[in-house]
Amino acid sequence: MANALYFGRKYRLTIGDKPFEVEDGKPAMDIKFDVTYARGQTAREGTLSILGLGHKTIHRFVSLAAMPRGEALSQLVPVKLDAGYFSPAGMVEIFNGFAWYASVTSPPQMWLNLKVSEYNPLGGREAIVPPATNSTMRQILQTICDVFSDTEGVEFDWEDNTEDQVISSDNEPKSIDFGDKATLSSVIAKLTSSLSDKVQFILRSYKSDKTRIIECLDKAERKVQHDIVKVNKDSGLLSVTGVDAVSGCITTFLDGRISDQLCHLDLESELNQQANGKYYIVKKQHVGHFMGQEWYTRYFCSAREDD
Repeated sequence: MANALYFGRKYRLTIGDKPFEVEDGKPAMDIKFDVTYARGQTAREGTLSILGLGHKTIHRFVSLAAMPRGEALSQLVPVKLDAGYFSPAGMVEIFNGFAWYASVTSPPQMWLNLKVSEYNPLGGREAIVPPATNSTMRQILQTICDVFSDTEGVEFDWEDNTEDQVISSDNEPKSIDFGDKATLSSVIAKLTSSLSDKVQFILRSYKSDKTRIIECLDKAERKVQHDIVKVNKDSGLLSVTGVDAVSGCITTFLDGRISDQLCHLDLESELNQQANGKYYIVKKQHVGHFMGQEWYTRYFCSAREDD
């Protein structure tokens, strides 16, 4: 049964290079998280709250709030969170990025509340991106990857995951001016606006080799994005709410099957058969409280097609 498959909560939180884990069912501390990834959103972002950190670690984060913006950007603290189950269902990557703002609640509990993002929502490091003149999108993307690999100190690459390989097969020269200085977020926004009728660009989380990916996706809802994800009682379905003729909210146990891109979802519910069909996922949300009730994933869907 699905409930047996998703038994025993577990998480692994890494702050900088220091890991905090649940071992033998005993938590190092309590955590809460609410991380969202929506279509058109550059990368995953949200909030993370931690109970039980020492004063030195708390001060390291809270000091970000008191810094001038430029100084704070250079002091961003890496944060990675995996959460899931001791059972074969395993762990889900909830977040892999950094905290850019922090606050702390009053004693005695002192929850550290972090705003987290997989890219720099305040702009990131600026770089000079040469204006593209009579260049293909492949050439433009490669230039951007080269520039920000040097600027950010991590490898960047790009992938064309459009159904018709719009970027890879297009040899029509284009001209795009990114301005005197650009940030990664402004460049991604500029790319999307330059091909606003066909393609959107997002920043994916790290690959296993620590490469960040600028991903090209179809804007059209009916275009297939990778595999169709099936959701039923055997794959963690918890509830179906807000269903109308075309949309709905589908809640499952923590699910990491589409952590890097949003695609289609095929719902098979025995209790809500009227809601069954294929949906287009517009937003995915991970919500959890280790010592509380929440520990699930929500899919917000539209463009329903009945079976």
